[in-house]
Amino acid sequence: MDNTPQNETHPLFSTFQSLNGIEQISALFKSAKNDAIKDLSSFCISFLYRNGEISNEKMKKMIIEHLQNAYHSQNKQVRKSAELAQIGLDDAYKKVT
Repeated sequence: MDNTPQNETHPLFSTFQSLNGIEQISALFKSAKNDAIKDLSSFCISFLYRNGEISNEKMKKMIIEHLQNAYHSQNKQVRKSAELAQIGLDDAYKKVT
């Protein structure tokens, strides 16, 4: 479990970035036909980018829109995870224009 404060960069961010892991998770998100995989990959990306900026505008928009939709899921676990995923993202990302 990650115990670093929410206002700090995720401790594995640079590792994922150096191994092209974020792009791989993003590709999984884009190709997912299963809602659970789409949910989990969006949560992973948002947790990695907590307190940071998703520089890829297209990815940022897709992830935020998905989190906003997941927040209204019938599944309580998905709703809670979407809420937690959004907490670490900058306030500017919470609304996609």
